[in-house]
Amino acid sequence: SMSDRDKSAAVPVVREFIDLGFKVMATFGTRRVLLENGLNVELVLKLHEGRPHVIDAIKNQKIQLIINTPSGEEAQTDARLIRRTGLAYKIPIITTIAGAKATVAAIRSMQNTTLDVKTIQEYCPNF
Repeated sequence: SMSDRDKSAAVPVVREFIDLGFKVMATFGTRRVLLENGLNVELVLKLHEGRPHVIDAIKNQKIQLIINTPSGEEAQTDARLIRRTGLAYKIPIITTIAGAKATVAAIRSMQNTTLDVKTIQEYCPNF
């Protein structure tokens, strides 16, 4: 779920996540904006909208990354429960568009890169 102020900025970021192979779920208002911009995303209900809702999706392992930029009192309450559940299920949580952009950039940079595992001594030989 994105706050109204973040919805338009979220469109290119969500497009990049989809290009990277992510399947995206969004709440009604966010989904509407994404659909209007040609992005195919699945609907997930807010907590007060019935079941199955976003917490159920987290618990059922349908969500592996959470991007939530809430605004308003009800959204903040939902966001706390979403973050708490996400943490309990070891799911990364992003709370800003800037964080989402950085995450996309990091994932994209890792696609064609291999990691070399080194000991700390190799990085700091005089330590």
